[in-house]
Amino acid sequence: MTAGPICLVVPRDPGARLGLHRRVVRHGVFPSFLNYPCLPLGGAFRFGISSEHSRAQLTALTAALAGK
Repeated sequence: MTAGPICLVVPRDPGARLGLHRRVVRHGVFPSFLNYPCLPLGGAFRFGISSEHSRAQLTALTAALAGK
């Protein structure tokens, strides 16, 4: 995987997808969910990171992804 501003997170299963969605929204993060034929079955969350994001926003994202 190469480093870049776009990150896809593929949930393990539909239950994990719902849990991840609830967790990131609870942290104030609202990712896009993609479900194209070229993505793994079940889709993926798409996170776009830019220099416009604050440290607090990035901390919230990492906490949500870590399950905190």
